[in-house]
Formats: sequence, structure tokens, C-alpha cells
Amino acid sequence: MPANIDLASAEIELVAEIRRELILRRILEPPGSWYDFILIDCPPSLGLLTANSLCASQEVLIPLQCEYFAMRGIRLLLSTIDKIKARLNPELRILGILPTMYATGTIHAREVVEEMRAVFGEQIFDIVIQKSIRFPEATVANQAMLDYASKHQGTRAYQPGPAHRRQRTPKPLQTREAVDHRACAARANRGSASTADDLVNQRRCGDWLSLDVNSGNQAFLCRG
Repeated sequence: MPANIDLASAEIELVAEIRRELILRRILEPPGSWYDFILIDCPPSLGLLTANSLCASQEVLIPLQCEYFAMRGIRLLLSTIDKIKARLNPELRILGILPTMYATGTIHAREVVEEMRAVFGEQIFDIVIQKSIRFPEATVANQAMLDYASKHQGTRAYQPGPAHRRQRTPKPLQTREAVDHRACAARANRGSASTADDLVNQRRCGDWLSLDVNSGNQAFLCRG
């Protein structure tokens, strides 16, 4: 169910609504019993559209670009998730963090993935989505990657396999303070920065329904 240009004004229109953060949850209540999974593609912002998606979801899957400034952004996202869980949706939990746009052969990308695993531990998926020109080419061709380049390594990363089948238990939410603490510990082991900000500044499924609430890729949220 793709989004369109009319969604651009949604943030403004929702401001005047009562309980505006829960509108999407109410809309999804009837279809929620029709599908095993509902995937919501969120915009790269922490506005009302993302807040609505978080309130309507049970789990959040976070694609994280393998760059240091992306790690700074995830701290703000975790803070928002923590507030939503405390005030509006106590069932919300993190399913995992998926490293994406990994540039093979670069020290920078490798160090970022290592830092992800040091800070977030088992919340990071084993699978890493590598950066490839085939993804934008498939978009231009108006085809799914499975149809456009079925044998490409990026396509295989999204397909079920032994690493995907490993049982994963959703982990408790990490607050910004917890992330800072773990980032500090990870850097301390290497005799470097003391906070996540220092880290950035130094180096700087069954039947399913997909809802696109913008063209961004900050987070995928699922509601089963």
C-alpha cells in the first residue's frame, strides 16, 4: 500500500487532532486480524508519522547505515522509542538492528559495524546488507530485487537462510544513557572516546501488508 504526495501535509493536519499519536493504531485495528504481519516503512524523521507508526506497532526493526553519523541518529530514535513505550505503547520492543549500505573493502564501514556490535551487542543482526548499484537499478526498472537480480548477493541477504532462521528473542529497549554507557565502555577498551557523541565527533513471514508512510528508510515496524 504505497504512500503518495497527499501524505506530505499529514504532519500539519494531525497537529489539531485529539490523541493524534494513536490515529494509525485505530485505523489498523480491523486489518490487524487479516494479516500475520503488517510492515510500516517510516520516514527519516521523528515527527508525528513516525510516532503514529511506533504507537501502532509491537516490534521495531531498525535499518542502520554503516556510517558514524547514522549511529548518532539512532540514539535519538532510541530515546523516542523509550518515551513511546513509557507513555503510549508499553508492548513496543526492538526486534533488532540491521546494518545496511555496507561498503565492502573500506576500513570505515568495517569499524562502524564493529562499533555497532560493541555498543548494541546481540541486538545487531548477523546479516549485513552490502551497498550495491543493483538496488537503485531495480527501482528504476520498477522491479523487486528478487526479479531484477535474483542471484545477486544483496538479494540473497534478504532471503531466508541458516542465519535468518536463528531464533531471535526481542531485547529490552536501550535508553540513550545505556547506549552512551556501552559506547563509552567500547571506546575505553581501546583507550579512546568517553561518550557516543565523542565517538561520532572523533571519526566522524506468512501473509503480510506493507504500509509506506514516506519514502524514507529510518525504521521498519511490524504489527502482527
